[in-house]
This record gives sequence, structure tokens and C-alpha cells, in this order.
Amino acid sequence: MKKNFLKTVFIIDESGSMQSSQSDVVGGFNGYIERQRKENTGKVVVSLYKFNNETSLVIANKPLNQINLLTNEDYTPYGFTALYDAIGQAVKETDFEISALPENERPNNIMAVIITDGQENASKEYTSQAIKTLISTHENLLKWNFVYLGVGLSDFTDADLLGLKYRASSQRSNLESRFDIIAEHNIQFCESMVAETNVSMNKLMKNLDE
Repeated sequence: MKKNFLKTVFIIDESGSMQSSQSDVVGGFNGYIERQRKENTGKVVVSLYKFNNETSLVIANKPLNQINLLTNEDYTPYGFTALYDAIGQAVKETDFEISALPENERPNNIMAVIITDGQENASKEYTSQAIKTLISTHENLLKWNFVYLGVGLSDFTDADLLGLKYRASSQRSNLESRFDIIAEHNIQFCESMVAETNVSMNKLMKNLDE
């Protein structure tokens, strides 16, 4: 059996309340890429979306060796939180990318990592119910895994509304280290000849919550 092919889609909050976490997001994402380049012998492609009032695609379906590391100019928090629109756009565009590939060249695992410190307040295209249905369909029929990482949040209101089962909280002070935990999980997944997804995901969430 061939090693796993993983596509990771980051959907990261760039609203004004994330301003104090700018260096942690930039440093954490860059650390994720650099560690994977050094240690991951499997196949990984990455997309990065950031969102405030609008959603921007920063990295579009790139293999690790083709990704430019972020600078502070690439991530400049301001504005509001159009979380639902960001998830909807990211899922829709990822679907299109994958459908364009021959069946035997498609990733056998897609992980969407949602990182936010505030509740939805600006989406125009998608409702919570529409995104909940989209997530459920992709989890149950296409075997995607969605991870919700709340930064400095006291509750999981949006995660509950969207039916996200894999959720964890992070203090702002350890946000950068959460990217390294995700990198470690991705490396282990790609090296595994038999992917026990539920076990793997539960272990990831436990480590993110520590």
C-alpha cells in the first residue's frame, strides 16, 4: 500500500482581534512548513486562506517545496469575521481542484484547519446551516477532517453551530506551538501505511488541548 497523500487547507482568521497574534500565526505557519520539508517523506500539498470581511487565497494547492514562507506583510489583521464565507469558499475551491485530478492522483485525506479567535459576524454568502451541511457532507461522504482551533475563546459557539466534532482551544501564548503539533500529526499520517483516521485525529485533538 502506498503512503498517504495529504492535502491540508488552513483557514485562518485575519480580523482585527488577531492583531496581537500576528507574529505567532506567521511564525507558526512557517515553522509548520519548514518542519514538514525536513521530516515528511510523504506527499503533502497545502492551501492557505485568510479571512476578515473578505476571504483571500494566499497559497493555492502547493507542494511543500514550492511554498514561500510568510512575512508580516502577508498577514495583517484588521476588520471583522466572515468565518462562514471563508469556510464555504475554501471547501468549494478545494472541491474544484480535486475534481480536476484523475482518480488515482487525488489525495486520500483532506484536513481543513480552521483557526479563529472570535465569533462569526460578517458573512454574506453562507449561513451557519449551509456550512454545517457542507461540513457534514464532506466528512461523511468524502472523508474530510475539519479541525477547529479556537484562540483565547471561552466557548465553542461557532463550532457547535457548524457541528464541528474536532475542536480544541489555544491560549494566545501557545498558538505558535499548535502549528508544530499539527505538523507532527501530518508527518505521522503520511508515514503510516495504514491510516487509522479516527485514532489519529483523536490523538491530534488531545495534543492540541494540552
